[in-house]
Amino acid sequence: MAAIIGDAGQQADTLFELSNSKEFLFSDRVVLVEGRTETVIFPHIYHAVNRRSLAESRVGLIKLDGSGSLKKAGDVLRAMGLEVKIIADLDYVFRTARQNGMLGVTDERFYEIRSICSRLADKGCFVLADDGFPKKSKICSAEQGFARLAQDADASAIIDTFVEDLQEMHIWIWSRGSIEDHIGIEGKSLTAQRQFVQNLQQSNDLSFLPEAASISEAVAFIDR
Repeated sequence: MAAIIGDAGQQADTLFELSNSKEFLFSDRVVLVEGRTETVIFPHIYHAVNRRSLAESRVGLIKLDGSGSLKKAGDVLRAMGLEVKIIADLDYVFRTARQNGMLGVTDERFYEIRSICSRLADKGCFVLADDGFPKKSKICSAEQGFARLAQDADASAIIDTFVEDLQEMHIWIWSRGSIEDHIGIEGKSLTAQRQFVQNLQQSNDLSFLPEAASISEAVAFIDR
């Protein structure tokens, strides 16, 4: 335990902040996320599907600062005997998971995706970073670039195989890019998030969502 915390000091400090510690001290399972949207919206989605809250299911939800912290924070919580699930955006596959050794750096699928990225960049869909994947530019944000990548049929088929592999490691990937792409809201503003919650409460189910099936699968993933 001490060795794990020593290698993840910053993540441990974040976890033991009062606002986060209450999320795992009384939970059997913890879900780690990298975005504010998940912390605002996912509890309502979970309740709409299961008709019970995360707390009633003894599930904690913790937001960390960036995808790079997810694995180390997960290691700390697992050392404490907790079950951990991770929810991450699509870029996690091609950057964080690869860098952390969860996916082989020589995996041929990466070369195939880079080839598709190059083709899409040539069409002006986004600008490529030095690693061959989308980056923030005047054309779009990096997140929007990955969402555009996910819309390509050839890329989508490969992405699905990465998603399946990472689920075996207890990691859920938003295969369309981010949670916003699955629930159909623009941007990450609190106004858009609150409007979504209001729509969800009025509907009382997920039928109005463009990706209702994948959202239900995400909830089922947390409960497995």
